[in-house]
Amino acid sequence: MSYLFYIDDRNNTVLHPDCLKLCPELSGLTQDEALCLILIYDNFSPYRQYPEQQRIYKASLHVFSDNNPKLFDSNRWKLAVDAYKSLQYNPKLELVKTYQRKIEEMQLLIDQTDSETQITKALKVINELRKNILELENEVLDGFQRQGQLSGNAQLSIIETLMSNKELYNQRVLNAKK
Repeated sequence: MSYLFYIDDRNNTVLHPDCLKLCPELSGLTQDEALCLILIYDNFSPYRQYPEQQRIYKASLHVFSDNNPKLFDSNRWKLAVDAYKSLQYNPKLELVKTYQRKIEEMQLLIDQTDSETQITKALKVINELRKNILELENEVLDGFQRQGQLSGNAQLSIIETLMSNKELYNQRVLNAKK
């Protein structure tokens, strides 16, 4: 499985050199900023189940022992976040995030209504979305296990995989602007 970062023997967060080649925006991050970025935005972060604002809060407390909003408002940070997201972009995981937002909406609907039929419908939707999330996450994990396998047992290099992810992400961003 390819990786975007690793923890070295001194417990420093090290971004993969190919990540830095493809996205120079990441090279200006300090060790603490890189760790915070990974905790907030990595698809497999221990905080991935939380909404973005909670991930930001938890990661900044974890790394800086304080909520550090100045970092998150800088243009340098925003460019680094966008670059990191582009390297790990996966359409299936984006769909999972959409489903999770829908679940949150359904939970709000349940909180705001007393109608038994609306609550029942919302619970059905939540259950279906959760099943779909599990299926998508399993597909993604299976894909990671087979990642880069080509016919003849050749493999894609990590840089080819990262370039492909970045290209898909950029296409998504361009389509969203239209």
